[in-house]
Amino acid sequence: MTTVTHFECSRCGRRFEPGQLAARCPCGGPLLVRYNLEAVRQGWSREWLEHAPPTMWRYAPLLPASGFGTSISLGEGMTPLVRLPRIGERAGVPNLWIKDDGVNPAGSAESRAASCWFTMALQMGLSEWQAAADAVAAPALALYGAAAGLPVRLALPASASRASWLAVAAAGALADGAALGPSAEAVAGSGAWPWPYRVEGLKTLGLEIAEQMRWNPPSAILCPAGDGAGLVGIWKAFEELAAIGWLTTGPPRLFAVQAEGCAPLVDAFHHGLDRCAAWPDPRTIAASLRTPLPDADDLVLRILRFSGGGALAVSDEEMLDAAIELAQSEGIFASPEGGASLAALRRLREDGALAETDSAVLVNPASGFLYPEVFSTRFPRSAAGEQDKLGGLITPR
Repeated sequence: MTTVTHFECSRCGRRFEPGQLAARCPCGGPLLVRYNLEAVRQGWSREWLEHAPPTMWRYAPLLPASGFGTSISLGEGMTPLVRLPRIGERAGVPNLWIKDDGVNPAGSAESRAASCWFTMALQMGLSEWQAAADAVAAPALALYGAAAGLPVRLALPASASRASWLAVAAAGALADGAALGPSAEAVAGSGAWPWPYRVEGLKTLGLEIAEQMRWNPPSAILCPAGDGAGLVGIWKAFEELAAIGWLTTGPPRLFAVQAEGCAPLVDAFHHGLDRCAAWPDPRTIAASLRTPLPDADDLVLRILRFSGGGALAVSDEEMLDAAIELAQSEGIFASPEGGASLAALRRLREDGALAETDSAVLVNPASGFLYPEVFSTRFPRSAAGEQDKLGGLITPR
C-alpha cells in the first residue's frame, strides 16, 4: 500500500491532505508528495526488487497509488542505461552513460508521468479530462488515457510534429485548440496537468538510475529542463533513497540543460536570482524545452545550487549535431533534448566543471522518432523517396 502522508508546498511548507487534484498552494508554490520514509525503510528492501515487475511500478512504496495492481501501465520504465564508450572517450569522460527514455511505450519519459497521473485520476473518480500538451507529452497522455478508459481531449500546438499529431489522433484524443480556451501553443508543456503526480512519475527515472548503477550514484546527471519536473523528480528520488539508507555515496550534481532560444532557468541561475523571468519569445526545435516560465522555477534553482550543479544553454544546431552523433557513434536515436545533454556535457568538460575521473549520465527524455521534420532538415528525402510505397494496398475509409 502507498506510504503517502501528505502534500507539501515546495515554497512555504504548508501541508495538505493527499489524493487531491490540486497542483499548487494558495501561495503559488507547486505541491510535492511526501511519504512516511521510516515506514518505507522498515518495510521495503533492495532485495525485494529482485522479484519486482520490470516497470516503474516496482517502486510502488514510493509512488502515490493506493495499492499494488491498481496502476495504469503499458510497461513504462526500466529503460536502458547505456554506456557511451566512443563518445565518452572523445569527450574526455570515459565513464559516460545515457538513460534512454525514448524507448518507453509512447516514445518519451512522459509515459512515466502519464502512467502515474491516470492511475491517480481513476482513483480520484475523474470521468473525463482535457488539456493542452506539447508534442512530446501529447502521445503519452493520449495513449495512457485510452488505456485508462478515460475520455481525453488534447490540444496540440501548431508546431507539433506529424508523428505526435498522428498518435493523438489515432488514440481519439485530438481536440481543437480553440475549444480549450487559452492557446495551445502558449500553455502546452507549462503545467497543463497536475504537477505532483507528474513529478512522482518522472521521479522513477532517478530511482532507476540509482538501481542500475548499484546504488552508487554518478558524479553528475545532465537533464533537459523545460518545466523542470524531470529534474525535480530525479532529485526527489535521490533524496528519498538517501533517507531510507539505500545509497552508498551522496547524491549527484544536477545540471539543467536548456535551449539558447528559451533559457529562463539558465538566465536566472547565472544572475544569482531565486526566480525566473518569463522568456519573451521562446524558440527551439526541442518541443519540451519551449517553456517560457518553468512551473517550479525557485525549486529547480534551489536544487541546482544545493547539489553543486548548474545550468547551461545550447543552440539548436549543437543539440541536433549531438543527437546525430549519438545515432552514428552509439546507435541511440535521441531527441534534440537528448542531444542537448551531450552538447552540454562537452561544455562542462571544456570549462573544467567535470573531470576525466567523473562519471556522468545524460538523460534522453524522448525518441528521435517523435521529430521526423527536425531530422529531415539534415536528411531530406528525394522526390522519388516521398512517393507512397504502399502501392494502394490501404484504401481510405
